[in-house]
Amino acid sequence: MWNSDNNFPEYINFHRLEGSFSDWQGKLLSITPYREWTSNTSVQRDTTTLHFDVGAFGTFESSMVGDAAISGQIQLLNIPAGIKIPWNAQRLPDDLPF
Repeated sequence: MWNSDNNFPEYINFHRLEGSFSDWQGKLLSITPYREWTSNTSVQRDTTTLHFDVGAFGTFESSMVGDAAISGQIQLLNIPAGIKIPWNAQRLPDDLPF
């Protein structure tokens, strides 16, 4: 679970079951029209980069800073091409009750 100081997405979660050969999966806490978890339709992660869809709103590309932080940019669909919004998040402890 990751928490951002940005409003959207405020929380994201990624997982891949141990021993699984399937792709990474994820979800984000959507703020409109209600606060609800929305599945990410595409998540790609390797050792240094992360790319995922931000619901139906756009795409996110970043670099991973170890296992503690994500730093990147979101390209929203309703913003002109080339304008990207900075987005950063910190990893929350695994034992939080979400």
